[in-house]
Amino acid sequence: YTQVRKGCMQTNDDPVDECPFIWKNFSNQGYITGYGEDDPTIGSFNYQKTGFFKTPTDYYMRPFMLAAEKNTILKQQDGLNVCLGPTLSTDHIYKYATDFATTFRNNLYFALFWMNTLSHSDLNTPSALDLRTLKFLQDLVHNRVLKNTFVIFLSDHGMRFGKIRETYVGWLEERLPFIFMWMPEWYRIFHPKKYANLLDNRNKLTSPFDLHLTLQDVLYGEHDNGTRSCPDCVSMFDEVPWNRSCHDVGVTEHWCTCYEYRMLTTQDVSVQAMVRFTVGEINMLLENGQDMLENNTQCATLSVKQVMSVRSKTYEHKLGYHDYVVLFETLPGQALFEATVRLSDSGQFKLLGTVSRINAYGSQSKCMRNAFLKKYCFCV
Repeated sequence: YTQVRKGCMQTNDDPVDECPFIWKNFSNQGYITGYGEDDPTIGSFNYQKTGFFKTPTDYYMRPFMLAAEKNTILKQQDGLNVCLGPTLSTDHIYKYATDFATTFRNNLYFALFWMNTLSHSDLNTPSALDLRTLKFLQDLVHNRVLKNTFVIFLSDHGMRFGKIRETYVGWLEERLPFIFMWMPEWYRIFHPKKYANLLDNRNKLTSPFDLHLTLQDVLYGEHDNGTRSCPDCVSMFDEVPWNRSCHDVGVTEHWCTCYEYRMLTTQDVSVQAMVRFTVGEINMLLENGQDMLENNTQCATLSVKQVMSVRSKTYEHKLGYHDYVVLFETLPGQALFEATVRLSDSGQFKLLGTVSRINAYGSQSKCMRNAFLKKYCFCV
């Protein structure tokens, strides 16, 4: 994300056309490309962003989805358009993806299809997709698509807000997306080592950087492993080390789940100081982002209402510091925040990564134009 900000989208007003999306690599090698999402409002490259000025792929669903939202009767759930006329938004994606793959099954093609409407805001509604997902996969089999097509079925994260996020299970849920991969049978026969490595890597730590390198492996065959953001990352078709750390795969401390924790009392003096420090960091972000506010508005200065939980990472050796995950509530607005904070033996605090907002902010931050700062701002 930092590279994208520096290289091709320095502000939210910049289009993302010049970003090095991997579908460009496939297109340069003669592949037909496609891209579609079920909700154009919160699309990956459009939510609080400018999006594309030019059509990014050969087949692009956004114009159709925008026209459907404008010209059909909508049914909303949790603020998202789950139905366009009589059809689920997700069904449009599955049908388009099926038609695309079937039409071009004897050609080179690459497509990215993404769905948000039934999984973004409720922990239970994704189950409505179970049978639809089964039918989609069965259609790919019936149409002989899987004979020569890699299929990668994945999520970007789990539930990010709601009551479950106040639990340890919810903390894990946000940080552990799923990924399933189908490798065509002919590819397994011609590349038995790659297939064996893929199977062996199933229970090892991998990240989206590894997946990006895997796609390059599919496209180019021989390739160099490692990226600028993750020098130690590898294709999932190569042997993944069994003892990888989060650092090895480009996952920062705030998002790492590879540690054990012990619960602590929230009344400890150092814990209270830690939370005050974190709230101070949030307020500093808001102060520096005042130029992103609507005219004649401002964000309230936040204060601590209560510390709800705190836990400490457990280490086998002394490292000169301790890391904590702390959950707290602020005023005004009753925002719930979760932060990973390092406390050095000399008593210095350091915020590790960003602070997560784990309950919905809704219209509380409507005066803030910056998507990142919206989760912190309470407009006054």
